[in-house]
Formats: sequence, C-alpha cells, structure tokens
Amino acid sequence: MKNAILLAAALLVTASVSAFSATDVIEYGVRSANEPVSVLVSTSTYTNVTSTITRSGDMTALLFDNPSTNTSIMHGHVGGCTSTAVATTVLGPIEIHPSSGGGMLALQPTQCLWMLSRATSAENLTVQGVSQKR
Repeated sequence: MKNAILLAAALLVTASVSAFSATDVIEYGVRSANEPVSVLVSTSTYTNVTSTITRSGDMTALLFDNPSTNTSIMHGHVGGCTSTAVATTVLGPIEIHPSSGGGMLALQPTQCLWMLSRATSAENLTVQGVSQKR
C-alpha cells in the first residue's frame, strides 16, 4: 500500500512538471503595451487589423476585442501581412462575439490577424499590441 501511494505521488509530480514545461508564450506576463486602437472591420473583405499597430521587434502578441456596442460576430484567421486569399465564405477559425471578453494571440513579426465582420455594415474591433516577458 505504501509503495502504491509513493508511485501515485511520483506520477502526480511528473505530470505537473510536464504540464508546466508545455507553457505557451501566451501565458507570459505583459512587459509593455502599445495604445489600444479601434479598427473598422469590413463586411465584404478580410481586414488586416494588425496593420494599424506599430510593430516593433519585441511585439509578441495581440490583444483584441469585439466591443459590446457591436451587433454581430467577427470571424478571422492568422496570415501573412500583405494580403490574404481566404474567401469571405470561410468562417474562422477565430470567432469573436460582441462582449465576449476578446482574446490574446501570439504573433510572429511576419504574421497578421485578418478579421471579417458579419454585421450588415462595418464595425470596429479594438486591438492592442503587447510585448511579453520571457
């Protein structure tokens, strides 16, 4: 019985260490941040919402939110920063409801967030670039 308890404790410690070592960059604390900006997101084509952010070399993530004053869901994806070939019929993989609390997305300097509003007219998405502690 004593050996079974020791084995269970050893497995628990091993699982905890494994889970901790798999921590993603998104879980690091914020070191610095740009000013939040509001970006008008189109209903007819994907909009690069990262283009308005000053992308310094240490910007590692993007905070984003679909404000509660909006009327519709926004869909998006990560892609290159110059253009996107994704059709507007593609929904997601990112889906943000108004007043959902937004999210945080780790980005490489060559990656941008593209969003599409599903409202009847363009609506604003709030975005903010951040640098994270490493």
